[in-house]
Amino acid sequence: DAIPGGESQMQEYPGLYNLIEHKTSAKEFYDSLPDRIRDQICQQADTIDSETSLKNMAQQFLEQEG
Repeated sequence: DAIPGGESQMQEYPGLYNLIEHKTSAKEFYDSLPDRIRDQICQQADTIDSETSLKNMAQQFLEQEG
C-alpha cells in the first residue's frame, strides 16, 4: 500500500555508503563529483539518507566554493 503523500516513493538508506551500495544512480552521481567534494560529503556521510539529500549536500558544497 502506498503511504499518503507519496512517501513510499522515497526509499531511505541509512548513510551514504548504504545509499551508493544499493542505488546505482546515486553511486554514479557520487562518482562524478570532484574528489574534494566527495571528501566533504564523506565527513557527513551519516547524515545522508537519500539520493536527494546527497545531491543537495553536493550542491551546497559546490556553491560554497563559488
